[in-house]
Amino acid sequence: MKFSAFGLIFDIDPNTMMVYLRRFLSLLLISVACLAFSAAVPAEKPAGEVYVFLFSECPISQKYIPKLNRLNEKYPQIHFTGIFTGWDEPADIEAFKEKYGVEFETMRDEGNKMVEMLDATTTPEVFLFDNEMTALYRGKIDNWYYALGKYRNHTTRHYLDEAISAYLNGEIIETVRTQPVGCLIERNSVCK
Repeated sequence: MKFSAFGLIFDIDPNTMMVYLRRFLSLLLISVACLAFSAAVPAEKPAGEVYVFLFSECPISQKYIPKLNRLNEKYPQIHFTGIFTGWDEPADIEAFKEKYGVEFETMRDEGNKMVEMLDATTTPEVFLFDNEMTALYRGKIDNWYYALGKYRNHTTRHYLDEAISAYLNGEIIETVRTQPVGCLIERNSVCK
């Protein structure tokens, strides 16, 4: 069988031609799949991760969204994820995100698996990890709230901000754990 490609004439039997055609199509599919995958995966691995546990009905979670949005914007090299406890239904999470203007990624913790894994106790409670997932800081976002229903007029310590800044600058994180103030995460019964 004769065919031409790129201005050249080839004389090849049909079986051999089918083998080459299959190889070409396989390589083409792999190339397309790789392009699609590379478009879906960020070009760079983030320098770290912040997980913040949230509950849609917790007033303190609601009040901290503007501060979390500012930190998310201030540190684009850190990936922020809001983790809603399994008690929140998807519709509750979407309504919360819209009402309070959440600007970072969120997820629902089905069965509170992340709550258990990280031993989270409160919403909001933050966890800072480096890019190897080593825990660097855990606790309050800052010292605005010092007890349930009690808050300062002016925040004097910005624990999460200070921890991220120290980490990114290669400095020692002075405060690695604080006791979060907020709504307790219920753990004694099973959620959906």
